[in-house]
Amino acid sequence: MTYYPACPVGHDKVLGISPHSDISMLTLVWELNMVGGLQIKRQDAWVPVKPQPKALAVNVGDFLEILTNGKYQNIEHRVTVNPHKERMSISAFHLPKFDMSVGPLSEIVGAEVKKYKTLRVDEVAMPCLASE
Repeated sequence: MTYYPACPVGHDKVLGISPHSDISMLTLVWELNMVGGLQIKRQDAWVPVKPQPKALAVNVGDFLEILTNGKYQNIEHRVTVNPHKERMSISAFHLPKFDMSVGPLSEIVGAEVKKYKTLRVDEVAMPCLASE
């Protein structure tokens, strides 16, 4: 669970979470109290993701982009704070097993050139998880 307190002073200068993409296959985000803050980058602009009741936001992660050879692209996103209300969310990160390797699936790539090399999950995930 992630908690972002209201930030009445300087909220326009503070980020809840700085811009990044998730290393996961998929990330599911549940906005508990329907206070927005999640933004995705689209065409070089930050676009707010409006929370929907009884719905999850789904972010494509880096490993899914690799697996699909870029057919599904990861989503750069960030979280901003609200000047008047606290924000609470729960995120579920879905990763392959750490002892696996992930590369473009031949069934998806077909005759195309592979855009990504095969990587061991633990070699990519552990440094990212340790830095958080």
